[in-house]
Amino acid sequence: MLLSDQSIAELLSQKKLKVTPEPILKSASLRLHLSNQFAKPAGTIQTQDSYILEAKALILGSTLEHITMPNDHAGLYDGSTTLARFGITSHMGSMLISPGSDGNLTLEIFNAS
Repeated sequence: MLLSDQSIAELLSQKKLKVTPEPILKSASLRLHLSNQFAKPAGTIQTQDSYILEAKALILGSTLEHITMPNDHAGLYDGSTTLARFGITSHMGSMLISPGSDGNLTLEIFNAS
């Protein structure tokens, strides 16, 4: 079952779901942002203001938002259709945000163009 924006807002106000910085609420979802931390697979994390992702290349990134899920709810991450139109995908692994998880989401960003 997907939650409505009202149900998500209730979880946030009850502090059962915690997201910092304060999230942007959309209908049935939260808007997440890309942080300035990047790493090549099995590489060290680098902080950069921008990153040029070459064609057919992969980079790991993370969300700006730190998310603490309640133990009785799971979440799903889905990429941006705006980026997908340019051939950029932002997840190649599991879309599941497990109940009780606590941290920033790791994104597998691939340029398929």
